[in-house]
Amino acid sequence: MKSCPRCNAEYFDNQLEFCLDDGTRLRAGGAAHERTAVLDRPEPAEAFGPNKSQETVVIGPMNDALPAVPQHLAAATSAGLSENAALVLALLHNWWQWIYIEKVYISSIAEFLLSANFLMWLLLLSAGTAVSIYSIKVSKNKTLAIISLVTLAINLILFLVPRR
Repeated sequence: MKSCPRCNAEYFDNQLEFCLDDGTRLRAGGAAHERTAVLDRPEPAEAFGPNKSQETVVIGPMNDALPAVPQHLAAATSAGLSENAALVLALLHNWWQWIYIEKVYISSIAEFLLSANFLMWLLLLSAGTAVSIYSIKVSKNKTLAIISLVTLAINLILFLVPRR
């Protein structure tokens, strides 16, 4: 019996030299916390003669219910999601500004600053900026994050410029 030092999988087939899961060289001996089953598979006698072959079935460790996601894939997924989220937040901010903020009648500055439309505009601006900066820091492809920051900056400038 052989076992893998990395994933602790056990193999009853002594002809195997490397782990079938991760390619690590197998060592002699086995672990007690693993489940390994050897199944007899009947073969036609005319094809292989009187010998019965055995199929090795390896069941991984009991504590690994779900496969672990490699670190580089998790980081890439997180970076891709943050890039897309940054662009979506920038576009939502743009839409909110042109639909709600531009058409609001302002009777007083205090009333406008406490209105739900302005607070939502401010929330979208700050969330979009934060996610864009995070995306620039984390991701390799920074194009979408830079586009979202430029969109937010243009919206802010257009908001601050006095209208006729």
